[in-house]
Amino acid sequence: MKSTIGIIVTELFQVSLVTYLVLLLAENIVPGAVSDFFNLNILLALVVVSAVLMVLPVSEKKWKDEKKMLQKFLHLAFEEWDKEVERVKKSRFEWLYVFLVSYGGGALVYYKTRELGLIAVFLAFLSGIIIWLLSQLILHEEH
Repeated sequence: MKSTIGIIVTELFQVSLVTYLVLLLAENIVPGAVSDFFNLNILLALVVVSAVLMVLPVSEKKWKDEKKMLQKFLHLAFEEWDKEVERVKKSRFEWLYVFLVSYGGGALVYYKTRELGLIAVFLAFLSGIIIWLLSQLILHEEH
C-alpha cells in the first residue's frame, strides 16, 4: 500500500511525463508552437525530479515489499508465465493501446535520431521494446 506522498509523486510523474511528451510532439510537428511560449526544459526537470522521488525507497518496509514483489515477478516470469497470462485477461483495447504507444514512441525516437543512420533504427527499436515492457509492468501492477 502506497503512502499519500508516494501516490502524489507517482501521479505528478505520470502527468508531467505525458504533458512533456505531448508538448514535445507538438513542438516537433509545428516548430515554435510551444518553445515561443514555454521552455520545455523546465517541464523535463520536473519529470526527472519526480521520477527520482518516485523510485526512491521511503522506508525499510517498502524496500522489503519491493524486494518481495521483484522475487514474485521473477518467479512468475520464468516459471509460471503461461498461468499468469491466462489469469490476467486483457481486453483488445489494452493490447492495441500498448502496441500503439510502443510503436509511436519508437517512431518518435527514430524521427529525432534519423540523421544517425542505422544506429537510429536500433535506438528506435530498443525504445519501443522498453516502452512495451514498462507498459506491461504497469498493466500487471497489483493494487
